Parts: sequence; structure tokens; C-alpha cells
Amino acid sequence: MGRDYRRKPSSRQENAPVGPSAVPNRSTWATRSMTKPVGRKPAIMNENRPTLYRDPADMTEHRDLVDALIHRHSTPATCLTEPAPDDDTLQRILQAAESAPDHGGLHPWRFLVIDGPALDRLGEVFVEAMRRKDPEASDELLDRERLRAQRAPMIIAAIAREEAGHAKIPEVEQLLSAGIAAHHVLLAARASGFGAVWLTGLRVYDEHVMAALGLAEDERLIGLINIGTVKEGAPTKGKRRRQATIDRWAG
Repeated sequence: MGRDYRRKPSSRQENAPVGPSAVPNRSTWATRSMTKPVGRKPAIMNENRPTLYRDPADMTEHRDLVDALIHRHSTPATCLTEPAPDDDTLQRILQAAESAPDHGGLHPWRFLVIDGPALDRLGEVFVEAMRRKDPEASDELLDRERLRAQRAPMIIAAIAREEAGHAKIPEVEQLLSAGIAAHHVLLAARASGFGAVWLTGLRVYDEHVMAALGLAEDERLIGLINIGTVKEGAPTKGKRRRQATIDRWAG
């Protein structure tokens, strides 16, 4: 019998106000046929394999992708406003995560979309988490925590699921896969015409926040991706980048 990769039941979920969202189905790569000259059987060509011929337009798209990666930058959450992505766009953004490297096909990530009135409820979760950490927290500090959930019109909670003691895939690889999946969401949001920023902070690693979001015991919150339309006057450049260097190992 194969290994059971289903999530474990969690004590966190007993009083969780927000349940886990559905995870998009994993896409499968299609194959296509290329016809050989008469007298030979047609060969099946896997699209993942490189070909000797590349369409010039395709090569331009690849260059555009590299340029987009080089010039990528985050947009501050305070510079994000309505509208957020609609469901069709959001589906494509989340689908981008499915191409993340995933050793063993464990799919060690999922996402929760938080928008509308749920953002207000998330703000109260942040406030309660702060109260638990600091019972003497000032009203000003609590208000700041509340507003952290209300700056952007949409937040996507990125969740990693790590299977401890896997025979072949160490936990660090599972966590890396989840991080790359979250980064793909960040890139796809920008490519879809929206601004985005991946935020962490103490609230992301807080047990009360993770329980409220319905995470299982083998899951952890790794980021809150804020997404929205970029306001006029928002920063258009990221932090100063280093010049990449080529380092070779000579043996």
C-alpha cells in the first residue's frame, strides 16, 4: 500500500473560525506528436524536453521573463487598493504555484484567500494574538495590529505542510518547495497587473493565528501575500540590487 499523504487531524482546528480552502488540482503536462517523414513511425515528443528549433517569438517571451525577474519588486501594502484580482485571474495566479519544484510530488503547500469581511475578522485575530503575547499592550499597538489586515484588498495566506521523517524527501526540501510556490504566486500577481508583497512578522509565526486559520499540526504559516491594484505614486523600484557574479568551483 502506498504512503498516505493526507493531512493529520489537528487540535488547532477545534475552534478555528476559518477552514482550509480548496487547493487547485495539479495540472499535468500534455504530450504532442511530431510527424516524421513517410515510412517512419510518428514520435511522441515531451514538451518538457528542449528542441533544436525554437520559435523566435517564444525566445522573446523567455527574454521578457528574465527581464521581469531582474526588475521584480514588492509594492508596500499601504500602496495597494481595490480592485483585487477577480476569481478567474486569481485561479490563474494560484495555478502558477503548481509549477514549483516538488521532489516526490508531495505538494507540501496550500493557500487561503482572505478578502472582504474576512479581512476584518483577521484583524481581530491579530489583535487577540497581540493581547496574548502582551496583556498590557496599548490601544495604539492593538489598532496597528488590526490595520495590518486591512491595508490591501486581498491577502493570500501561504501555508507549508511538512511530513516529518519522510524516507526520501527531508523537511527542508518540502519547506523550500512551499516557499517557491508562494513566490510563484507573487510573480503571477505582478504579471497579471497587480502589486503584491510577501509579509511575515511575529503574527505569521503565532500559534493563535495559525489555529484561527485552521492549520493542522503538520502545517505552518510562511507568509501573508498582500495583493491589490497599485496606487498612483507607489514606488516603482525595489531595493538596490547587487551585481551578480559568476563563481566556479574548480575541484
